[in-house]
Formats: sequence, structure tokens, C-alpha cells
Amino acid sequence: MFSSASDFRRNLLAFAGVLATNFFWATNALLSTEATKTIEPLHLSFWRWSFALVFLLPFGYKAFGRVAYIRSNLLWLGLLSLLGVTLFNLLLYTASQGTTAINITLINTLAPVAILLAGWLLVGKSPTKRQQLGMLIGFVGALIILTGGDVNQLLGLSFNPGDSIMAGAVIDWGLYSVLLLRLSGRTTQIELLTLLIALGVLWLVLFELIAYGGLPFALLLDAHNLLLFAYLAIFPSILAYLFWNNGMQQLGPILTGLSIYAQPAFGALLSWLLLGQLLQTHHLTAAVCIGLALLLCIIKRRQPG
Repeated sequence: MFSSASDFRRNLLAFAGVLATNFFWATNALLSTEATKTIEPLHLSFWRWSFALVFLLPFGYKAFGRVAYIRSNLLWLGLLSLLGVTLFNLLLYTASQGTTAINITLINTLAPVAILLAGWLLVGKSPTKRQQLGMLIGFVGALIILTGGDVNQLLGLSFNPGDSIMAGAVIDWGLYSVLLLRLSGRTTQIELLTLLIALGVLWLVLFELIAYGGLPFALLLDAHNLLLFAYLAIFPSILAYLFWNNGMQQLGPILTGLSIYAQPAFGALLSWLLLGQLLQTHHLTAAVCIGLALLLCIIKRRQPG
């Protein structure tokens, strides 16, 4: 049980936030798979985060006035912006061009393990036996969704060039999530995210100049792309990162990372709502597994006395 009603409310809100984050990222995976057929991954990342910075500035502009904070944490801010804003999404979009959607989702289910290992190696945060069991059950639930409950599908998966890129993205996200704890709590979440996105955009500008010798302004002429960039900026970027960062601070890396197992479930739900695919028994079985996994980690034992 939680130690107090206020703790329960804070944890519940934080947990609802990380679940919403994974729903937004499920839509990001769906949209980016189609978008990268016509848009270069670097261009997509550049405009996604440029739009996010513009939308966030009215709320987080005061972050640029915190000169002492920026100077004392510039190295960490630069590293975290590179890992979380620039490289992770660029690797994800690049991987989508070289492998299948099921492979990307399957590799992404290793993200909780990457976060767990990073937390153990970098900050000495080790999981309890309940959390280890929850992680195992959640992983099984994710596999059930991805394979339709058919082990032969898992055995028949083929590896593609994009798989190693996606594995790099998973390691990248594990490092970002744990290292983020070094800066969380020293400023507001909105100000921190504003600084990270601003620096992330600068990294992307540098990458664009190196790779293409300029910035992809011509893409703005497409009204469809404008809507795409706006959605990606608001939901999978600003809101998702705010909720994720708050979850890391409030719930810790293990439970927050475990929430990633909800992504395949949200993917199945989106396929049902948008593509007309039927929900079947294995979806329900997987949902039960994932829900049990999360409960094992979110409910603490009552302390004696």
C-alpha cells in the first residue's frame, strides 16, 4: 500500500501520465512508419522538435533566464538533449525504414530492461523481487500481443538491418531515462523540457547542415506535413516527455520503464479503432498479464508497525 493518501494521488497521476505517454508513442510509431516512406528521418525529427519548441516557448521561456543553472548543468543538459531529443527519435525513424513494425515493437519491449540495467549501473537502483516478477510477466504479455499467441511467429521472425539501429535506440533511451534523474527536481519540468528541446533542435540543425548542407524548409509547403508535425510536437513530444520525466522523478525508473509494456496493447487498440482489426482472446490475455505486471510494481508492501 502507499504510505499516505497524498502519495497515492501523486503516484496515481504520475502513473496515468506515463500510460498516456505510451499511448502517444504508440501513435507516433504508427504515424512515423508511414511518414518515413516520403520524409527523411532527419527532416522528420527536425520539424517535429522545432514545432515542439515553438509550442512550448510561451510556457517555458523563463528557462533561458536561469543563467546560473544552465552554466552549472550545461554538460548534462547537452548530453540529455542529444540522447533523449535528438538521437532516440532519429534512430527510431531510421530503424522504421529498415525493419518491420513488429520487430521495432519487439525490440522496444527490451527498453524496461535497458532502463533497469542503466539504473543499476549508474545510480545503484536495483529492482525488488516483485518488480523482477512484474517485468517478466509484462514481457510475456507483450510477446503474446506481438505473436498473436503463436510461438511459431516468434521463431519465424527474420532480422533486418534496422534491428540493430532500434537496439541502439533502446540503449539510448535507457541512458536518457536514468541520467535524467541528475537534473530532475532542480527546476520545473516545463523549464527543463524547454531547455532540452532547444538544445536538441540545435543538435538537429548541426546534423542537417552536415548531412544536407541546409535546412528542409520546403517540407513546410505541404499542408499534410504541417498537421503531422503539429500532432507529433504536442502529443508524442511535449506531453509525452513531460509525463515521462515526471514519472521518472515520482515513480522511479523501474515502474516508469515497466509502463512501456503497455505500448503493444495500445498498438492493438489503435489497430482495432483505426484499421478495423478484431480484438481476440490473446489480446485480453496479454492485457491481463500487463495489468498484473504493473500492479505488482505499483503497490508496495505495508511496512510493519
